[in-house]
Amino acid sequence: MREDLKGKLDESVPEDVTLSDAKKRQILKAAQNRGNGQKPSRVPKVLPALAGVAVIGLGGILGYPYVSDWQEGRGAEGEAELSEPQKLVVPGHDYPVLIESEYDDQSEKLFYNDGSNLYSFDPAAGEELIVASLEEKVSTYQFTVEGNWLVWEENGEEIANLKIMNRDTAEVETIEDVSVIDLHIEDENLVYARFGVEDDKPKYLSIDLNTMESQTVHELTGRGSNSAASVWGDSVVIPEGALDGEKVVSEFHLYDLKENTLIETFTLPYQSAAGVTLIDNRIYAHFSNEGMTDSVLGYVDIETGEFTEIPAPNFFEFAVYGDYLALSVSDEADSSDVQLYRMTGSELKEVPAFSAIEERLVRPRFTDEGTLVVNGEGEDKAMYLLDLGTND
Repeated sequence: MREDLKGKLDESVPEDVTLSDAKKRQILKAAQNRGNGQKPSRVPKVLPALAGVAVIGLGGILGYPYVSDWQEGRGAEGEAELSEPQKLVVPGHDYPVLIESEYDDQSEKLFYNDGSNLYSFDPAAGEELIVASLEEKVSTYQFTVEGNWLVWEENGEEIANLKIMNRDTAEVETIEDVSVIDLHIEDENLVYARFGVEDDKPKYLSIDLNTMESQTVHELTGRGSNSAASVWGDSVVIPEGALDGEKVVSEFHLYDLKENTLIETFTLPYQSAAGVTLIDNRIYAHFSNEGMTDSVLGYVDIETGEFTEIPAPNFFEFAVYGDYLALSVSDEADSSDVQLYRMTGSELKEVPAFSAIEERLVRPRFTDEGTLVVNGEGEDKAMYLLDLGTND
């Protein structure tokens, strides 16, 4: 079915129009029929109001690698072939640096930040480069990268700047005297939250990276959120806590970035919504209420407004891409290990992608193009990359 869809998509696109691989995957994903599901557990920690947003934004904070060969392995009967995880060892940097790293599929490079410098690492060439070196007494906690663009914030005794680098030209634009969190790049747009500006409310803004024109997307109410925003294509969802009478509920504000208009606000009866992810016309999150024994993993269909629970074991973190769901599944020792599943109808089917890896795996996250990135806690602090974007 996917090959038929792909053929029709290629035929329908005019010759003078170019779609990126990521955009093609998004269109194909939206066209596929997928199922639903029900119920998980483990209540996430609730962050206090607006401080929760700041913690999300600020909380993150070589030598020759060993890169294993990509090998093809066949899954269960009837499933597409699945690549073996690519092992990547980056010596010379502390574990907290690597666990906050980002992999960029377009350049096939790993980016990371030690607070003083931003680095890129080319696994194929075994080369590390300093992409941006900060001045003395200036530090950076957060950054984001996609394709030609690298964005980071700088903090010092007297400065708070947002830096935007065009990696093709090495030109850097600076937005001065602004405290920012929650950086996202998608389709030549930067979306971020700004706060701490005198006589101005905290808000989310977007910048056209080609023209550097900015516009306000959403003003924050002050109740805060337990999750960052999530951008997918031309849309962004901004989560916030809200009051419904005397009860705290979760609101998801969905905006069209091109038109800068509010599409809809979805309200769910949960005090906490963590790990909010917008993808394939669904808003996923890990929901909980104070005093709940079990939490809920689920999604809102943005076309119908319907909410669906997904059955899952106890877990700490999740990441989703298409029908793939990666969970940091908790164990009896209150620890966890990453397991990969495929959502089929109302069931989760485990995919033994990491079964040959003995070390504990943590912090699953997907790139926009479908590469699953996890960190290992073995002696060499290896990272593992699993390409799922070409295995739909």
